Amino acid sequence: MRVVMKSIEQYAPDLIEKSTHLTHGMVKLPGMVKMSSRKGNFLRAVDVLQMVKDALKSEYNSDDEKIALGAIKYAFLKSKLGGDIELDIKESVSMTGNSGPYLQYSAVRAKKILEKSENNNKTNNLNNHEINLIKKLNQYESVLAEAEKDLAPHKLATYLYETAQEFSRFYENCPVAGSENEGTRRLIVETYLKIITHGLNILGIEVPERM
Repeated sequence: MRVVMKSIEQYAPDLIEKSTHLTHGMVKLPGMVKMSSRKGNFLRAVDVLQMVKDALKSEYNSDDEKIALGAIKYAFLKSKLGGDIELDIKESVSMTGNSGPYLQYSAVRAKKILEKSENNNKTNNLNNHEINLIKKLNQYESVLAEAEKDLAPHKLATYLYETAQEFSRFYENCPVAGSENEGTRRLIVETYLKIITHGLNILGIEVPERM
């Protein structure tokens, strides 16, 4: 990378001034098998993209490129910088695990809740699921600042995953539309959607219109 950066410096010195190279470990296949062209298990970026697209088509009959790119980006960004990355295609497209599509689906679910609810019936009587999600949402700014300071996108990825899990518990236990606390719960969902969308955008991941 020093050679690459030196080459770029010859024709775009301003770009070098704006760039910081962060070293990763090796990308490995499931089981932490090292990729090697000699062994024939070396994958190009275009190969990985196609494998993810094929997996999405097979598992969910989806050909949405936003989901495919989200799966790949998150699979890399959730790993701590400097260590090796285990690339598991099946895990990367899962809608239920620590994956980009899971976070995207969570955001889409929040959108659907807002479409079906109204801004009324507000109350200050909150249950544990509402309180726990609010507490998690309140951590966003501090987590974002820490991730930026440490140049550690995995910290943001971990936070988003944990928050999506908290939102899932809220969703299962706190109906919004037509509830006695509809307005307050709707506000919580609005805040969640803003945070999950903003966090994913920082990671370069777009939220699809539907999934």
